[in-house]
Amino acid sequence: MIAEQGLKVMQDFFENVLNTRELSLLEHYFSPDFIHHTPMPGIRNDAQGLKQGLTVLFIAFHDLRYKVESYQVDGGCVEVKWTATAAHPSGLIGKRGVTILVGRQMCWHGSTRARIRDGRIDELWTYQDEASLLAQLSEMPLVLVEN
Repeated sequence: MIAEQGLKVMQDFFENVLNTRELSLLEHYFSPDFIHHTPMPGIRNDAQGLKQGLTVLFIAFHDLRYKVESYQVDGGCVEVKWTATAAHPSGLIGKRGVTILVGRQMCWHGSTRARIRDGRIDELWTYQDEASLLAQLSEMPLVLVEN
């Protein structure tokens, strides 16, 4: 029963918050002492910080969409593997001001793991293929270093 509840929470979170960009619903999904273990640099690791980080993300990628590839439930945790797609509208990115072509389509993969407690997300970890995303944003060549 706990596993099914956690799965439902994460399904709803991806569909009702992330894919609709409805940040006003965040408080409904997070416990009062929520901890985000992988916040953006310079952003707090609480629900307010996650909201701030998502706001930045949604501004940068106005049509961001997460396609859930799979869910895996392990006790009180749910891991979601996903593919994100978005068109970057253009503008300046980063310290050096990399120019992005208007409407450039991007795609990257990642996973989000959540610990669910009492029907709410208590802890959250998100990992994404940032090298692939940065390469698409800046068209930089990726250099592999062998040990």
